Amino acid sequence: MLGLGACSFPDVRYDSAQEDGGATDASVDTSGDASGPDATGVDAQAADAAMATDASSNDGGAPGADAHVDAEAGGGGPPLGSASTFAILAGTTVTNTGQSSFMGDLGVAPGTAVTGITPAMVSGTIHADDAAAIQAEQALLVAYDDLRRTVCTTTLPGSDLGTLTLGPGVYCFATPAASLTGTLILDAGGDPSAVFVFQIDQAFMMAASGHVQVINDASACNVFWQVGASATIGAASTFAGTILALTSITVSAGVLLDGRALAENGAVTVDTSVVSVGGCP
Repeated sequence: MLGLGACSFPDVRYDSAQEDGGATDASVDTSGDASGPDATGVDAQAADAAMATDASSNDGGAPGADAHVDAEAGGGGPPLGSASTFAILAGTTVTNTGQSSFMGDLGVAPGTAVTGITPAMVSGTIHADDAAAIQAEQALLVAYDDLRRTVCTTTLPGSDLGTLTLGPGVYCFATPAASLTGTLILDAGGDPSAVFVFQIDQAFMMAASGHVQVINDASACNVFWQVGASATIGAASTFAGTILALTSITVSAGVLLDGRALAENGAVTVDTSVVSVGGCP
């Protein structure tokens, strides 16, 4: 069972020079009752980070990102490349309060500050402005732009995702910002390759005790949140998917995040939570 208590992992390395370490994979089960998962599976497999990109700026646009997400056809999400092994990736700082657990790599670039995190909290490698972190940030920029430019298939009339049940697709909003109060259910309809993309122009705010629940073969690995400003996950929430935020990400206390928290230009702040890349490629 993956809880919020003290965790230790073997063979953890802290690198400020290039060293692309493997991450021990774990996943938070968000497919059960919406009150939150009570167990997780640990899937030890090497993550494939095989993408080198050329990104010249951090303004949310990247040239050369030609492949777009084909969510309705189950074509998979954007290639995350060398960012795929990272549970946490920030542009300026990574700050943690309390006893959190990070299943995957943790990195920051071009910033260097990693605060409140010991190697025992991280199952993979901590990268502070080394070659691996820089390459991961470049890959994140391309993936973010890929999601941003993907054609929206459904415009949601309101800003709050709470109480909705949605099938695969690319979702955008009639309002610049979006929120989630209560439970959002993502139903793959029996298709394990089904992709869910949420395009949010500005901020995303998930209220405390909220839930993103994946059902009928839906996978957190195929859920992507493109956020044009900052994202906040409220306390005691369960969240599924990879957050790609242009600015910053805040993970409040007691959160189980099955996915990744990837911030391009700002900070990632975590308080006594679990963030896991799971068995995602």
